[in-house]
Amino acid sequence: MILLAHFLFGAVMVKFVKPLYLALGAAFFSHYLLDFLPHKDYSLKSIRTREKFGRGILTDYFKVALDIFLGICLIAISADNLFIALIGALVASLPDFFDFLNIFLPKNKILSALGEFHSAAHWVENKKNPYAILSIFIETTVILALFLFLL
Repeated sequence: MILLAHFLFGAVMVKFVKPLYLALGAAFFSHYLLDFLPHKDYSLKSIRTREKFGRGILTDYFKVALDIFLGICLIAISADNLFIALIGALVASLPDFFDFLNIFLPKNKILSALGEFHSAAHWVENKKNPYAILSIFIETTVILALFLFLL
């Protein structure tokens, strides 16, 4: 799933699950649950292959920045407690951050193990997905439902 979905799920967890430490644990593990659903991620090939500075790398970083920006904006307009909601969002997106770090620290055993587990959780990456439209529909529905839970 895109970061927006993970951000919103993390914010929903800290809104409804108490105490906070349980909510943060739920937010973290929700990342793998969401990634198990059929979905369509945008390509970050230039980042993953560690391309030199250029149009491809700028495009990839722009996609990530826009995704993060949209997540923060939706949380800002809907969350009761912005600070706590953003902490939930951050925790829910940690597996993707660990994957990013693993690109630059490939010999780190902990990051590699987390990355392998994360990859195994991705439904689309491990199976042929002839239902791209359905995957996009599922992801869009999840994002809208999560946003409504925050309202």
